[in-house]
Amino acid sequence: MVTPYLPPRLGGREYWVPQMSKELLALGCDVKIYCANVSDFYANKARLEEGEYEGVPFVKASTPIDINKYSTPLTIPPFKHLKAFDPDIIHIHEPNLILTTVLALYGKWVLKKKVVMHNYSDPFDWIGGSVAFKLFMKFYSRIHLLKLRVSDSVIVISEEYRDYARYFKRFKEKISIIPMCLADVFEQDSTIDKEPRTVLYAGRLDVRKGIEYLIRACAKLENLTLLIAGSGEKEVTEFLHKEADEARNLNSSVSIEFLGKQNQLELNALYNRSMVLVLPTADPTAETFGAVLLEAWATKTPVISANNQAPMKLIHESGGGLIAERANAQDLAEKISEILDNPDLAASLGEKGFSFATKNYSFKENAVKLKSLYDILIG
Repeated sequence: MVTPYLPPRLGGREYWVPQMSKELLALGCDVKIYCANVSDFYANKARLEEGEYEGVPFVKASTPIDINKYSTPLTIPPFKHLKAFDPDIIHIHEPNLILTTVLALYGKWVLKKKVVMHNYSDPFDWIGGSVAFKLFMKFYSRIHLLKLRVSDSVIVISEEYRDYARYFKRFKEKISIIPMCLADVFEQDSTIDKEPRTVLYAGRLDVRKGIEYLIRACAKLENLTLLIAGSGEKEVTEFLHKEADEARNLNSSVSIEFLGKQNQLELNALYNRSMVLVLPTADPTAETFGAVLLEAWATKTPVISANNQAPMKLIHESGGGLIAERANAQDLAEKISEILDNPDLAASLGEKGFSFATKNYSFKENAVKLKSLYDILIG
């Protein structure tokens, strides 16, 4: 497994890789994770480290620089460590500029190994961005296409992502869908009571996530507590704190708490405390699945999502939440109020989401699918 980061960096990919690796180990696969030596924002290390994360061996590549804003660690790829491990398959997790690119090409062309390219999102249609960013994306798109070409198999996390991403169309015959999964740590905790009128956001503090619209929505409601769990770029964090200050000035009854980075156990407690989870992502290309919806449903917590394709599909199929118009604070406020003011509706949504998430998104079942894909590749 070659991936940019491991926890405590937050993100669906960061948790999926080690959890799936553990399941593959249980199925008899020999697995090792290669990642950048970065523990959190602005915490990169210019040395190589070896060790284990929850029983899975890893090699953390020397990382002199980590461009946090674009989740881009500039690593020194550990060629000799990969060669010594001698895998049958190199499974790369995208997007990533250096580590996955170089090790995939080295593995394919030098070591003559099979390559699996696993795609969680791509930046080519992100809304906004400077001219320099867009020019760089044109360059990076060539690298992305090269990896698609050399890969023996391509995995995407949702049908919606497969269908709208511009570069997948010519590689349809290679593509399989393996969704994000629900970790066992997320469950109802009978020792934690729901706190009235408490709203939760969980995820990276990212300008594309639309968190400012959630803050503005909460400012329109009375006697409400908004919990924001996650960390991110300094400038984004400062912007959101200013938005929160403005919200408090407008409405003294609203409480907004920035909780910072949370591990999975801490997140589970937050889901259990909260009346509703909100996923307000404003950039439609930035939400290719919505793993936090599954995590909330595992605690029977209802959800609200902006009308982005993949989360909308999960909500439509499960019946476990409501959908609000993207980047519309007023509509979001109305949906939040609908759940907070109607306990029976909230309970019904939570029960439906729980049934859907626990039935369809287990790591064990999807590990079997992934191992079957590996078996086909190596004959």
